[in-house]
Amino acid sequence: NGENPHGSPTVLLAGSGTMTASHIGSWPDKAMLHRAAAIFRQTFDKEYGGFGQAPKFPTPHNLIFLLRYGKLEQNKTIEYIAAQTLFTMMRGGIFDHIGGGFSRYSTDRQWLTPHFEKMLYDNALLAMAYLECWEQTKAEWCLWAAKRIFTYVFRELTGEEGGFFCGQDADSQGVEGKYYTFSPEEIRQILGEERGQAFCRKYDITEK
Repeated sequence: NGENPHGSPTVLLAGSGTMTASHIGSWPDKAMLHRAAAIFRQTFDKEYGGFGQAPKFPTPHNLIFLLRYGKLEQNKTIEYIAAQTLFTMMRGGIFDHIGGGFSRYSTDRQWLTPHFEKMLYDNALLAMAYLECWEQTKAEWCLWAAKRIFTYVFRELTGEEGGFFCGQDADSQGVEGKYYTFSPEEIRQILGEERGQAFCRKYDITEK
C-alpha cells in the first residue's frame, strides 16, 4: 500500500501497475472472470472431478465462484464442472461416510485416500458450496451432504459454550488416520463374514 501525490490511496498490484480508490468499483471486470473460468475448464479432471493432479484440495471457494459464474453467464458447462466435483468428492474417501465432514485434502487423484485432518474453514465453505449447488440444481445429494457437514461440525467442532474448534488432528495414538481406518477383519467381525465381505467390496476396503 502507498499514497499518491493527490492523497488518494494507491494499491500496488504485482504485474498490473497500480489501482487507486477510483478503480475499486470497476475491478475486477468480466474479462478477468472469463479468464478464471477458462482456466478451471482447461484443468478440470473429467474422470474424477476437481482440478489437476494429486494431491487434490476441495478449494470450495473456487467451486462457489464457478457455480455463481455459471448462473450469471447461464453457462451449464461451468455449472456442471462445479457440481460434478462436489459429487465426486462426496462419493470419495475425502468425505467421512460414517461421521460426516470432509478431510483437508486427498492424497490421490480419485479423492480416495484423505489426509485425515478435518478443518472448520473447509467444512464451513463446503457446506456453502453444497447449498448453493442445491439451490441451482435441486439435486438432493447436495442438501444431504450439507446436512452431514453441519451434523459433524455441531457434534465434533462445537464447544460447550458455543464456540467452534478450528479442526481435528489427523493423528490418533501417534498414527495418522488410525481412528478412521478399518481392516477387512474388523469389518467382518462387526458385520459377519458374508455382509462384511460385501461391505469391503462396496467401499474398496483392503488390507493396505
